[in-house]
Amino acid sequence: MAIDFNKYQEEFKKEAPQFTFLLCKEDLKILVRRYKRKNLDDNVRLACIALVFGFKNVFLKIFATAQRDTKKFIAKLDSLKGNFALFEDWINKFIDGVQNEAVRNLIREYWEEREQKIDKDNFTVQQIL
Repeated sequence: MAIDFNKYQEEFKKEAPQFTFLLCKEDLKILVRRYKRKNLDDNVRLACIALVFGFKNVFLKIFATAQRDTKKFIAKLDSLKGNFALFEDWINKFIDGVQNEAVRNLIREYWEEREQKIDKDNFTVQQIL
């Protein structure tokens, strides 16, 4: 299956401003700064948040920036297996950081609907795809 890079770029250009609008200042700094290995945990966290809220092209961009640490990135994703509490904490802190109250409420409502479909006892990142 071939990837249409132009389509990806178009979709990314739509998603990126929407995603960055939601981020708190600290997360925005992490996302726009040049990738550093010490930020791997934060990049994995932001990538997971992007997936939860449907920003798949943003996820791909974050993953691509960590290309020299691909194995570590995937290992960090895998380490979430069975650790829904950590994942949920990431999501709740992200939602709490959304500045616009109306948007924050909508996002929280969306998350609560998604959360109901997650098997918390057997949590894996694949459940948020």
